[in-house]
Amino acid sequence: MSIQTNSMTILSKQNKKSIHNTQKRINKTIFEKKLIENDDKIVVGLSGGKDSFVLLDALFASKKAMNLNFEITAVHIKVKNVPYKVDWEFMEKYCSEKNINFQNIETEVDFSKDTKMSKCFICSWHRRTELFKFTTRNGFNKLALGHHLDDAIETLLLNMAFNGEISSMPFKVGMLNNKFEIIRPLLETEEKFLIEYAEIMNFNREIQKCPFAEQSKREKFRKHIEEISKINPDARKNLFRSMKKIVPKFLPE
Repeated sequence: MSIQTNSMTILSKQNKKSIHNTQKRINKTIFEKKLIENDDKIVVGLSGGKDSFVLLDALFASKKAMNLNFEITAVHIKVKNVPYKVDWEFMEKYCSEKNINFQNIETEVDFSKDTKMSKCFICSWHRRTELFKFTTRNGFNKLALGHHLDDAIETLLLNMAFNGEISSMPFKVGMLNNKFEIIRPLLETEEKFLIEYAEIMNFNREIQKCPFAEQSKREKFRKHIEEISKINPDARKNLFRSMKKIVPKFLPE
């Protein structure tokens, strides 16, 4: 499989191998979970962070590696009243080099409507809603999001602790009466591989991080998972696998 890079990046043999292995893992998920088919029209939510950049780069590479013909449009949602910054010029240049359609949508979030919810949650949901609107308005049938394995297990533990249920993130799910599907090609990939990919490709382009991120419950659970992983290095994989291996006989209900 050829490695797709941007013109600003020269890869060593070892770096090519690392990128190849991560792309191969992502392609395996796409194939086994049937996330993408020929003639799909896909919106990729491009936040400007490492996960969304790796997702976009890997999907672009998968078109050739998997011999698939599908359309990609990258969409960035800029929230004007939240003080964070991404490398806008890099996003635009990257998409131009790959001949990927790039759209920037500006919006504002009213944080006063629901003071019980964290600002991080409100902002995230508002940006997601804007992506939903763009996807349906422009006739796309899939929306690809950059959630990875670590996101899935954090969500699992959050839902167990706060909602009293075992649920997380599906690989794909129909939205708005099946007008489109959300797909998550990175869901079987650990964050550490995405970090490595992003560093190799110089994708770490957040200039000023969101000030609300550290306030989220998710960030606290992430630290707990890090502590568990110090006890058992396989904890992340096992937590993810546990969602596929529920044994009713040994549960209280």
